[in-house]
Amino acid sequence: MLSPPNTEKMEKIEPRHISAMAPSPSQAGGGHGITVERLNAYYGQRRVITELSIELRANHVTALIGPSGSGKSTVVRCINRMHEEIPGARVEGSIRLDGVDVYDRRVDVTALRRLVGMVFQRPNPFPTMSIHDNVAAGLRLAGVRGAAVREQVERSLRAVGLWDEVKDRLNQAGTSLSGGQQQRLCIARAIAVEPEVILMDEPCSALDPLATLRIEELISELKDRFTIAIVTHNMQQAARVADSIAFLLDGRLIEHGPTAQIFTNPRDERTEQYVTGKFG
Repeated sequence: MLSPPNTEKMEKIEPRHISAMAPSPSQAGGGHGITVERLNAYYGQRRVITELSIELRANHVTALIGPSGSGKSTVVRCINRMHEEIPGARVEGSIRLDGVDVYDRRVDVTALRRLVGMVFQRPNPFPTMSIHDNVAAGLRLAGVRGAAVREQVERSLRAVGLWDEVKDRLNQAGTSLSGGQQQRLCIARAIAVEPEVILMDEPCSALDPLATLRIEELISELKDRFTIAIVTHNMQQAARVADSIAFLLDGRLIEHGPTAQIFTNPRDERTEQYVTGKFG
């Protein structure tokens, strides 16, 4: 399990507040939940998320499922404010992390994105950087130097089960790794800065079955330390890794509940039709 860094310098990358108001630091060693209330997201005049409210529980894996175009990826991109990077995109409503609305004008977006890490559909190691420097990138941006960087790089690579595979070639390009290794490298990069939340947008869609299994095992291991939301089209994967399932359709949350309930006794007929493959 990843243990928290134990140096004064590492405190620089653990801003356990994301606002200039600097609320009391939270305890290290566990994720924090996300509370989304009445979220509306737009691309220009087109509304793609409508009045969505959901709680992503701390140290819990929440899977967002639904057909293509249902708004799953938009929801996770709203949480770490990547949605607003798209020209014409905007958000209404509230998304709270550790009691702070991430859309408050006083929030430092860079600090927020250290607290809310993102893993994308396709592995995206920085192509000009070595394996070591890929993991160290966020640490160095935060001002961490020297032995603290080396220690956290090793700690993060061990946490994703990659250290023994790459320890003798840390200076090789991150892109020299296999697809599954690259995705684990990207997860190591995300957790190196000790976030609270990890958002995963179809993290296994480009991987073979063995690499997919390793990522799924890793998700189960990491939830003890982080709050995780995963977007997936794979119902079997959602059943394997998630503690709860949120079903979205046409930008609306149809149902959210424990995984077993969603798959065996959903409350909404549309949920039953989707998880049994009758549409989508």
